[in-house]
Amino acid sequence: MAKGVRGAAPSTNSSIHPTVEARGKEPYYTVTWLFVASPAIAVLLGGLLVCSSCAWAQPGLNVLDFGAVADGKTDCTKAFQDALDEAGKRGNPVYAPAGHYRFEGHLRVPEAVTLMGTWQGPPSREKGTVLLVTEGKGREDGPPFVTLEGAAAVKGLHFVYPEQVVNEAPPVPYPWTIRGLAQDCGIYDCLIVRAWQAVDFGTYPCSRHVINGLYGSPLRRGIYIDGSVDVGRISNVHFTSFFFPYKGPLDEWKLNNGEAFIIGKADWEWIENCFALRYNVGFRFLKGTGGNEKRTGPPNYVAITRSGIDESHTTMIVEDSSGITVSQSVFKGWAAQIRDSNTGPIKFSQCWFSPMPGTGCLMEAMGKDRVSFVDCRFEFWDTQGDLSPALKAGCASLLVQGCEFGTHNRTPYFIGERQKTQIEILPSVRSAVITGNRLRYGESVINHSEGDIRLCDNVVDDYDWWDEKDAGGEG
Repeated sequence: MAKGVRGAAPSTNSSIHPTVEARGKEPYYTVTWLFVASPAIAVLLGGLLVCSSCAWAQPGLNVLDFGAVADGKTDCTKAFQDALDEAGKRGNPVYAPAGHYRFEGHLRVPEAVTLMGTWQGPPSREKGTVLLVTEGKGREDGPPFVTLEGAAAVKGLHFVYPEQVVNEAPPVPYPWTIRGLAQDCGIYDCLIVRAWQAVDFGTYPCSRHVINGLYGSPLRRGIYIDGSVDVGRISNVHFTSFFFPYKGPLDEWKLNNGEAFIIGKADWEWIENCFALRYNVGFRFLKGTGGNEKRTGPPNYVAITRSGIDESHTTMIVEDSSGITVSQSVFKGWAAQIRDSNTGPIKFSQCWFSPMPGTGCLMEAMGKDRVSFVDCRFEFWDTQGDLSPALKAGCASLLVQGCEFGTHNRTPYFIGERQKTQIEILPSVRSAVITGNRLRYGESVINHSEGDIRLCDNVVDDYDWWDEKDAGGEG
């Protein structure tokens, strides 16, 4: 049987030729040849296979050829860095096959190079290409494990901190797992487990960043963005308790200390299909700090859609912004906060606000611009019975339109015979329109403002599905 090399056509005497891998320090690929009795058809099929082989290829340099050992014990820092440095000469990708690779140092991915593993979607199992990170234990401000130069990326990798003890708190600080240095950095289909802090695209300006398909359990900080002056994209992110017990010591520490998404200066930041479970703060928006050639200023034209913060303390904090829109998203926790320092408009549409134990208000809307709620739902607020409203508004202008306050169960919306307050309007509100809302079990809106406040065309609905069910009705 003839031996095929790098796509060279093998002998037509064999009906089936085995898979051939030609792997070296130059780009390689895998080709499978299939032949039939007719030489003419064999030539035709062979040509088609050669043309289509790139779709099956694992191109680039292989870390095994540079001395990496996937045994989970050998330090692979030098082998990976040697492969990355070689790839940087042309911009080739670097491929790490499935296995466990241990690192006692850190990596730098050169410009236009992608470090890639086996995963073709976000990992959720400790299989595939697993990178065991040990450097920087106890040093939050140390060098990041992976530094991305401009247009560099990581893809299909599983990052693990094996020395972060699962059942003990507080956790041990570590440096950032991934830090970008310039524009066009990317993270695709990766999992980061038990990191102290995961992604830093804010210490240096990383405009036009793309994060797509990132799963993880970062403990202190998830994703930090700042100094971005061109469209950034964050999508399909899922932060939860991967590889440590739900409501265990690490998870409880994360609930009391962790921040999932921290957004500073960002012009046109698009956030879609992002989720975080059990964090102290879900989304935090703040004025950018400048430094490292970054521009200062608040988040600008940020759009969040189809996202959610679940079982968290403060689901959202807006310290400042130049405009944020939130749509089709869920916030379950203590009060979301738009603070007095905010200077831009905030718009919520088709959003759901739900409590955690200890919740008073579901939303505190302050600031110097308009806050609007359209087709939203507020439920089960004032869990402590301290007369907190579902929505407390002190912003300059307020719109509440087509929203629903309450659910099909009457009991949680009363303290004895007293109905819980749906909306409280503070004296700082200059104008408000509250119209077309469904106010369950009676209207309870408290107005302290002397501004232009319009309440009109709201409906009061006393229907309690639970009462009907208990009486033997449908259900």
